[in-house]
Formats: sequence, C-alpha cells, structure tokens
Amino acid sequence: MRKGLYVSLLSGLFLLAALFLHEVRKDRTQQYLEHASTLLQATYDASLDRYALAMDTFYADLARQPELIKLFHLGASADAYSERALLREELYQRLLPHYQDLVQRGIYQWQFHQADGTSFLRFHAPGVHDDSLAEVRPSLRRLQHQPEACYGFEVGRFFIGFRFIQPLMLDNQMIGSMETAVSFARIRQTLASLSPRQTFIFLLERSTVESVLLGGPQDQLQPALISPDFLLHTDSLNDALNQELPLETLRHSLAAQPNIRQRLKTGEPFTTAIYHQGTGYAAAFIPVQTLTGGLGGVHSLHSPSTTSDRSAMGVLHHASGQPADHPVAGLDDASSAPATACHSGTEVSAGRHRGCSW
Repeated sequence: MRKGLYVSLLSGLFLLAALFLHEVRKDRTQQYLEHASTLLQATYDASLDRYALAMDTFYADLARQPELIKLFHLGASADAYSERALLREELYQRLLPHYQDLVQRGIYQWQFHQADGTSFLRFHAPGVHDDSLAEVRPSLRRLQHQPEACYGFEVGRFFIGFRFIQPLMLDNQMIGSMETAVSFARIRQTLASLSPRQTFIFLLERSTVESVLLGGPQDQLQPALISPDFLLHTDSLNDALNQELPLETLRHSLAAQPNIRQRLKTGEPFTTAIYHQGTGYAAAFIPVQTLTGGLGGVHSLHSPSTTSDRSAMGVLHHASGQPADHPVAGLDDASSAPATACHSGTEVSAGRHRGCSW
C-alpha cells in the first residue's frame, strides 16, 4: 500500500512538472508571436516614417523657392489652355532635376494638384493632366477642408501605393497640393533592409481596389488564396517566392485555418504559428489603413524562428504529437489540418504570375 502511494505521489509530481513546463513553454511561444507582431508594426511604421521625413525635407527645399509656388499658381489659375500648357512646361523643366533626384531614390510618382483636386502636372506622365481626381481620392477631398500634410495608403486610378501629400500655400491660402508616392516594391525593399530575415507580403482589400483602379495595374493582381476578399500583387508574391521560405506550404496551412478570412476582414492585428519540418514560423498580420482611416489592406510578415526560438515554437508540436507539417494547434485558432502542397511549377511571364497566389 505504501509502495502504491509512493508511485502515485511520484506520478502526480511528474504530471505537475510536465504541466508546468508545458505552460512555461507555451507562454514563451506566445511571447515569440507577440514579438513577431511588434516587429512587423515597428518596421512598417519606421519605413513609412523614413519616407515621410525625406518628403518633408524635399518639400522644405522647394518651399525656399517661392517663385516655383507662384509659377504653379499662375499655371493652375490660367484660363487659356495655351497659357496653362506653357506654364506647365516651364514648371516641369525647372523641377525636372529634382524629379531625377527622386528617381535615384526609387520614387517615380510626383504630381501637382490644383486646389479642387484636378491634376495639373504628373512628372511620371507629363502628357496626362487636367483630369479630376477628387472623385476617387478621398485624401484630396479632405485636403480642401483640412490643408495639412498627410501620408498613408491610397488607391488611385492607375497607381496603388503609399502617398505623401503636402498642401501648397500662398498668402495663407491653399492653392493646390504636391504629392509623391512610393510603390509596394520600394516599401518592401525598405522593410527587408530593416529586417532582412523576414518575408513581407501586401494583401489589398478587394472592394476598395476594384471600385477605383483602372488600367494596367489590374493585370498584376490576383485573389489571395487565404481570402478572396483580398488581392495579392504579383510583385509581392514573386519576391517572396525568391526567398528561402516554404511559402507554398505555409500559405496552404494558413488557408486551412477556419477563421482566417474573418480575422483578416476585421482589420485587427493578429499573429498565428505554423510548424513545418522542424522549424516554427510566425505569421503576423497588421491592417494597412488608408489616408482617411479605412481598411486598405493587410500587411503580413512571415518569420522563421531562430535556433534559440525553436524550443518555444515547437513545444505544442511535441506536446500534442502532431506531424511536423501541421500548424501549431491551440494558439490563435491555428488549424490542425495538414498543409497541402501547391503546384510544383511556377511560371512567370510578361509580368504575370501564373500558378499559386498567397
């Protein structure tokens, strides 16, 4: 009897110790996922702030040349088409060296708007002008009532990206605005330089894009596998496929999670874990807000654990006895369904990615 009691006591102590270690490691896993989410938000904010600071400096340099602001005002207020054209060309030629500096920094979009939101001059497309943009650009409508500098994500008719807008003032009156814009590819390069071991992907809110976008950029978008409510830019996918990451397996594991579509639509940040071939991966998602505060898309980070992280990331796998290719169960509603292999061949032709989307 005493022997049986002794065995029961040891068994109880062993179970308590195992439970304690399980909870400790589970807590470490959660801390790792929270770190991934914090890292994504910090790098995203830092990349936009870097460009915003550069654009503020760029605008400040132009503001020291008031004759350029007056030249823009003369052109925007001219009634005769021929006069507007001459003044537009003069402004273009005088500012062309500044635009060439922007191009050297990877910034190709530079535009001047009139106060009512009509495009006056596009340096990236100087032959396209006098089209009204306020109808599809809420930021320009807001600028008419709140002439303050702003930056963030916004979809235009021919360009999707992050825009930096400065009001142009003359005698304390807003006479128009100046806008520079940065593409997804450029932001992704900046993020990669800030956090080189991570993979970044942009998902675009579908209804917002399809209600505004026209022309060529539509050919570079496809529905995201993890949610048909979002679109994936092929440049973002192709860049991720070129990195050392089992992207095809990870995206199918994410798509198998039952609540992934609903969670993306909420616009709330979240992080989930995936375990594949002995390595844990954190998939973090944060909302990309438009300039007016709506949901413009979702920015995702996919991060492999380091050697020191793997004991934390793998604890639920070892405790539950799941196969290595399963998502980690019991954390952030991760599915226990096995990952599905994607097509082994991915064909890239004429800027279109034919094969699997994220």
